[in-house]
Parts: sequence; C-alpha cells; structure tokens
Amino acid sequence: MDAEKVYSMRFCDVYPLLVNKAVRKGRSKEEVDQTICWLTGYDQGGLQKQLLDGADYRHFFGEAPHMSDRAGKISGKICGVQVETIEDPLMKKIRMLDKLVDELAKGTPLYKVFRTPPEDYPVYSFDAVLIQNGGMDAGYVEVPLDVPKIFGKKKVLVHATCDGEPYDGQVVRMGTPCHIIGVRKDIRKKIGKDFGQTVHVTLQER
Repeated sequence: MDAEKVYSMRFCDVYPLLVNKAVRKGRSKEEVDQTICWLTGYDQGGLQKQLLDGADYRHFFGEAPHMSDRAGKISGKICGVQVETIEDPLMKKIRMLDKLVDELAKGTPLYKVFRTPPEDYPVYSFDAVLIQNGGMDAGYVEVPLDVPKIFGKKKVLVHATCDGEPYDGQVVRMGTPCHIIGVRKDIRKKIGKDFGQTVHVTLQER
C-alpha cells in the first residue's frame, strides 16, 4: 500500500483491528490500550480523544506527547519488513505499534512488550510445601501461578529464592497436576528445611 494512503488512514478505523487481533488470542482491550499509551505517551483520555476526533495516522503520531524512551529497542519483522531498518520516521512508528500488538497476540507478557530490563522483571512470591520426588532425595514445590498466561510460555528459566536462599531453576510441568520448580538438596540443607515443611519462594524470569 502507498505510504500516503497509510498515513491518511483514520486511527479509529485501525484501532478495532488491533484490539481484535489481540483479543482473539486471549489478550484484552486494556492491554492493547496500555501498549499504545506506553509507546506514544498518551494517557487513556488522550487516546480516546484521538479516536473520537477521527485523527489519521499522521496526526495521531504527530500529536503524541512523546515516544517511549525504550522504543528504540523494538526490533523484528512485521508485515515482512524489519522494523529497525525502516527509514521513514512515521512509517517506523506505525510498524512499531503493529509489532507490539503482534507480540501481545503471540502471548508475550507486557513487561517484555514494554522492553523492561531483565533486572526489573516482576517478582512473584508464594508459600509452598516441599514435596519429595518419589523415593528420591530430591524435592520440589508446586507453583500456584498460571504460568503460560503470565510468562507466555510453558517452561520458564527463573531466578528463584527459597526462604531467602538464591538459586537458578526452571519452572516446568513434569507429569504433575501443575507447574513445579525443583529445590536442590544443598538449598534444603542451607535453609534447614525438609520434605513436608513450608517454605517461602520467589520467582523472577531470567
């Protein structure tokens, strides 16, 4: 499509397509709005005004309060084009937004869509009982989280702590009713806990 035709498209006509793309894959309109506001600097009221005014792409991005300072980290292909190689500034912003919504639709958690540095990824905490793995001297705890929804995948490498003792592990399903994370023997020894006892666990994706 000719670039000028894209620039003259009303954002209120494109917006439902972006929302539907995400909602069809289990995401929400609110997440799409957060993504748009994160990229452009609009607040919810400002976004709604642009929609009601029928602003085209040129005005929508031209009047945006500010592009996110992490927008430069958006990369990858969308519509067959590598986002970071697009030279036209307006088209680049349009495709950046397309790329972010595409990531949402593919299950990417918001903190990754927003290019949050790994050290600032959210930390999840819970109490759980140490469970013995069969007759082995190996244990694990059940993870009371909707792992695929929160992390966008079924296996997650994490930084973990068990009663404050740090270690790296993996959240997985190993024929268990829910996701689990192993607690090594040396960790159990350091915290002085054994099977059947309750521990406090934190998880952060790495």
